[in-house]
Amino acid sequence: MNMKIFRLLTVCTIAGLCASCASVRHAPDAASVRFGVIQKHSDGTWSLVRETTTIPLRLRATGFAFGYVYRPGHENEYTIHDVSYMPAAPVTLTGEIGTYPVKSAVAGVTTPDYTMRGEHWMEYWFDEGDPLGDYRIDVVVDGRCVRSIRFTVVPDAEAPTTGGTVRR
Repeated sequence: MNMKIFRLLTVCTIAGLCASCASVRHAPDAASVRFGVIQKHSDGTWSLVRETTTIPLRLRATGFAFGYVYRPGHENEYTIHDVSYMPAAPVTLTGEIGTYPVKSAVAGVTTPDYTMRGEHWMEYWFDEGDPLGDYRIDVVVDGRCVRSIRFTVVPDAEAPTTGGTVRR
């Protein structure tokens, strides 16, 4: 019985958090989040190659990565995590969300909390069997959703190769 209550409370908490993310397009910290194609450099630093909401389905083995950077307007410590939603269940989940059942990817999977200072980069990639379609990532800082990122994953050949903005 206690496990059922725990699960119900967890689902209600996530549902409440997700509902609050739907209305944060213009939250004060939303401009602190940038999303698109990212690249890790040999010195360990990251850059945003192209800010875009159309992401090509290129597998991790190609070296392709996408994701976001959160740049707070302060140097204080903060906690950050995100909740990711896929349009359909993938064949497998890997990385920090690899312990979740694949069916949960549609309802949302949550990364661990990170305690940070300064900017935070979050990398994503595609594995064989990941679906095309509309995705969403809710970025949560100190328990508050600061941005809900909606993007579309398209076949590699249909992805734009120019446009968007380039930022470091």
